[in-house]
Amino acid sequence: MRPDGIAEIERLAHAYGIDVAPVLPVLAPFLASYLELALDDGGFEIITGGKGVAPALADAAAALGLAATARTAFLAAAAAHPDGMLGLKVDVGGRTAPTLYHRTMLPLEAGLRILRAYAIDAAVVAALAARLAPARTLYGLGFTTSAGELRVKTYVLDDVAGRVGFRSVRVTAHRIEDDERSYEAEAPVDASLAVAQRAASVLGVTALGHVARSRRRGPKVYVERIGAIRTDTGAR
Repeated sequence: MRPDGIAEIERLAHAYGIDVAPVLPVLAPFLASYLELALDDGGFEIITGGKGVAPALADAAAALGLAATARTAFLAAAAAHPDGMLGLKVDVGGRTAPTLYHRTMLPLEAGLRILRAYAIDAAVVAALAARLAPARTLYGLGFTTSAGELRVKTYVLDDVAGRVGFRSVRVTAHRIEDDERSYEAEAPVDASLAVAQRAASVLGVTALGHVARSRRRGPKVYVERIGAIRTDTGAR
């Protein structure tokens, strides 16, 4: 029996003209627990995961090309804080490396200590703390690579478009990326946003989980399909 969600993934892949066959067998064991789809103008990503599955997720990420530096950092975070929800995001067309996620939910200072363990410069961590202010909680971490170097995505709650959403700042060992991203929660399907219209047409959705925006990239829409996770809006 095929896991739930595969038909939707295949339908979306057909709409984009992307071959999803190499990805599905790797992700199939996790899809019944969680499935979220992230669409942009050029392609889409599959996000899946669960709790207590860190080694299996890391193996899946390795099979899909994620370097050991990111997998090792993720496994260390999951071992130190094992109760967090874990995730894996994969770009179906292979435009970017996979990302492994840990729903950290730690006081900001304690969360930033995790980054110091990954040989991220102390000056970078200090500057990151200032960028994430006034947040008091590090909501989540994402581990990926860029040009072979560990790249960490940090997430905090913030006010976005009049409601509680997310803000994300990304760092490497020696610098903070200046392309900060905001995630509008529970966004309506905007008729002026082509990628939102595609989500509505192909997936039949009438509302979006999040819409991500940044200065340098086009919008991306997120739609949870299986195992929706409630945002703890009190974790500011």
